[in-house]
Amino acid sequence: MTQIDLTGTVVLPDATYRLSATYLFLGFPDGASLYLGEQISSANINYLTPSVGGTMSLEAYAYDTSPSAVQCITMLSGLPPTSFVTATIPTASSPLVPADVATGVNLNTDFSWSAFASGIHLAIFRPAAGVAGPTYWVFTGGTTTKIPELSTFGLGLPGGGAGYVWYIYGFAPFASMDAFASANNLPFRTSLLLPLTDTKIPPGFPLYKMCYTNTPRTFTTQ
Repeated sequence: MTQIDLTGTVVLPDATYRLSATYLFLGFPDGASLYLGEQISSANINYLTPSVGGTMSLEAYAYDTSPSAVQCITMLSGLPPTSFVTATIPTASSPLVPADVATGVNLNTDFSWSAFASGIHLAIFRPAAGVAGPTYWVFTGGTTTKIPELSTFGLGLPGGGAGYVWYIYGFAPFASMDAFASANNLPFRTSLLLPLTDTKIPPGFPLYKMCYTNTPRTFTTQ
């Protein structure tokens, strides 16, 4: 079995971002995959790849040093074993309003954030530790939303100064919510769901990008 090179580079959005690692996998048409290795904190991609058929998938993980402590992932699939690749880390969406530790939030309060390039957004609102109340997930192609009115279903937003936190996630490339919804078996990673190693490239997506906030903003309800 011969070995050949897969090389390339990771491009970060700006100087506030740090590269965590890259990971390389070998995939076969029947869905089987093989982990080939990782490189820690190196923007220069250089892997020896076995010449046994199949295609390569590369995952690049980065984070920024802002108070939100966002994590970003770029995944490339369908790569020839010998190739030069560029993995461009996206700029994460940043929450804009309301400010952290906001008070008096209700169903008329606007939440907004910066756009995730060529993608859609997921805003998650969940009760703070020890607070009883529903968690809301809002998917949108826009950059603003309100907490949905779901009291008819017994999921009304608790009042009386209940503590909540909110996060912003971005997923790309999706031209619209319809495009996102039609992606078969699309798994996404949030700190509430899956461990990072369970993130997989959706079928038919040679390029996939995702960012999420580790440190949420907080607010209390009216």
